[in-house]
Amino acid sequence: MRLKRYPAVVTSLLLLAGCNSDGNEVEQNDPFIVYRVNGELAPTEVSVNWDEDVEFAPCNEALYANAAQVLAEVPEYCVSERSSVVVSFVIRFINDSLESTDLQFSGLGYRIQIFEYDADAEDLLGTEVWNSDYVEQSEREGLRSQGETLDDYDPSLAQLVTLGPAESYPLQTDTAITLLFVGNSNIADGFAGAEFDPQGLSSFPSDGAGTPLCDWSLVENSSGDATYERVQCLGEPLLPLPSANSEEPYRYWIRTRFNFNDWQEQPEDVLLTINPPA
Repeated sequence: MRLKRYPAVVTSLLLLAGCNSDGNEVEQNDPFIVYRVNGELAPTEVSVNWDEDVEFAPCNEALYANAAQVLAEVPEYCVSERSSVVVSFVIRFINDSLESTDLQFSGLGYRIQIFEYDADAEDLLGTEVWNSDYVEQSEREGLRSQGETLDDYDPSLAQLVTLGPAESYPLQTDTAITLLFVGNSNIADGFAGAEFDPQGLSSFPSDGAGTPLCDWSLVENSSGDATYERVQCLGEPLLPLPSANSEEPYRYWIRTRFNFNDWQEQPEDVLLTINPPA
């Protein structure tokens, strides 16, 4: 066994004491977590096929005003084919008690990391290629490109949400936190395995100085014939191009850690296998 097993669906082991309106002590339960990967509840293995697109047009000059510049400086971004996959993560913090309870956490309340599978490493864990902290940063960058003023994501920022009976977070409804991994790395060279740094977001394509040539949220072009000012930011592709005719699966480890109410919980790592199209 490569990793100590932890509870995959987290329930609290502590009861926090409080007082009701009559002065009697009542018990306050911590919320518990529902965690799904591609719809499966707390799996240890997930297998999916990648999709191939041979009509991909990331540098269409009719759509993007800087398409010609990107083609000249980063031609590998402009290939007309790509392979992609969809791996979804769904998280809900739920209060299943009859009393209101507090949910305290820092950052997002969780961190999901994807690592390469390294058969030569003692723990089989290779280079980190994707991190949910950078998903949050990319969303903020997208809103900034639309004119909003936002701070960088701070994983240490404390948050407090009060959940009523049978309520859940986020939004205290039946919705859930959903993230998508599409087969691209979102961590820039040199930042893998380090603490979160806003500069570590992989904004592919970038010029020779590392300055992004793209927008995380497409910005309409106010002049000229092109629809948008710049091409769409993507992370560095991890999967082979369709023309490579690869028949080998790609394997990764998914590691998730939750933090809430002074608890740190880590389910068992999930082995993700991405197979070529059937």
